[in-house]
Amino acid sequence: STYYENLHEEFEKKNPKYFDVVLNNVKIPNSETIYWCMVYKLDKKFINKHHIIGFESLITNNSRGVVHHMELFHCIN
Repeated sequence: STYYENLHEEFEKKNPKYFDVVLNNVKIPNSETIYWCMVYKLDKKFINKHHIIGFESLITNNSRGVVHHMELFHCIN
């Protein structure tokens, strides 16, 4: 096994808190560039200070090659 596989196994053993943010049935317009903004309120289990140790995309096969990057921001209301 590789270094990353071992790292993933150790991560899973620690039972981290995680969540998925998914946009369903989004129609991508026929334009060269589009920016999509989404505000997502975190669950109450994340009320205290936490550290993000990683995030990854969940891009469907139909959207590969169209979606090319994401940004993550934290806002306090």
